[in-house]
Amino acid sequence: SGQVADASGLVAGGTKKLAGSVTELQSGLDAAATYLQGVAKATPPDSGGFYLPPSALKDERFALASGAYLSPDGRVARLIVLGDSDPFDRAAANRSGEVTDAVTASLRGTSLDGSRVAATGMASTNADIAELSQSDFRLVSIAALIAVFLILLLLIRSIVAATFLLASVVLSYAATMGLAILVWQIIGDTPIEWTVACIAFVLLVAVGADYNLLLIKRVHEEAPDGSREGVARAVALTGGVITAAGVIFAASLFAMMSGSVTTLVQLGFTAGIGLLIDTFVVRTLVVPAFAALVGPRLWWPSKVPAPADPT
Repeated sequence: SGQVADASGLVAGGTKKLAGSVTELQSGLDAAATYLQGVAKATPPDSGGFYLPPSALKDERFALASGAYLSPDGRVARLIVLGDSDPFDRAAANRSGEVTDAVTASLRGTSLDGSRVAATGMASTNADIAELSQSDFRLVSIAALIAVFLILLLLIRSIVAATFLLASVVLSYAATMGLAILVWQIIGDTPIEWTVACIAFVLLVAVGADYNLLLIKRVHEEAPDGSREGVARAVALTGGVITAAGVIFAASLFAMMSGSVTTLVQLGFTAGIGLLIDTFVVRTLVVPAFAALVGPRLWWPSKVPAPADPT
């Protein structure tokens, strides 16, 4: 009977311990359920990020760093994104837009949907400058083409000739940029800087139209009827001056390639090649051939003057 009593006491003690353990387990499960409910309410299950419990905001260690990432009113947050490339490269500028798009996409379907997302830093600054440069390039190119066309029209007094000369310098610029892309981006694996296209366009259109204007004015004097002999004579009379001017100017631009700044090196190469194309291809072949093929219609709507005496 004594052994039975001892066993009964042990059973009673174990039962009490079990009851206490069950109570502690229930408390732990309640805490876990509360935490999981908070996580479920914090963000949708398909969103990224991590759950930050409200108690963490009251932690002194968190408060020390929160000022660098959260505004005092809690309405602005800063995210720092580190890349693995040079922030001055075009790849970094392109990645800036991708990061902004990724943040905007991650906010969809959350309580922060519709929030304004902006990027700063060297890469995003270069991206903004490149975007502004592209829009300005369209404006500058249109303004330059209109101004050059009006000047050509005023000096030549021929819509056909002015339109052709303007088209020839534009085609020369397109060929130049194609060659620059081939050399730098395809062969050299180096992206062309965003400033090169705009500056090269202004240089080549202005200088190319100037050289072609000198030739076409001479053609107007020597071969108003479009005779091949008169066109050849005009090319011979102006060839030395225009060729020398083009070569000297191109050599000056090629000297920019001796520097270490990528933008200046690319600009010197592009503009120099463009001047050589305009001097030896457009001025020597394209313009004379067009003048000989079109004949007196080149001067429309002006009247065809009498050809100059070759003697």
